[in-house]
Amino acid sequence: MRLAKVAERGMCRPSLVHPRPIRELRNLTRYRRSLIRDRTREMQRVEKLLEDAQIKITSVVSDVFGVSGG
Repeated sequence: MRLAKVAERGMCRPSLVHPRPIRELRNLTRYRRSLIRDRTREMQRVEKLLEDAQIKITSVVSDVFGVSGG
């Protein structure tokens, strides 16, 4: 009831809804960020798996997934 009265009296401003291109760009940015986070998590998982298997590749190669590791 209280929110209805606040809206009825014009005591709150309407929420901001960005234009469609901006919303799509924000969604793509969020998706890209989640993909990067997932990729980083998988890379760390592979490095830990190699270390657990007593394969110390990081002592020979500076970047396992970079040019020197590939």
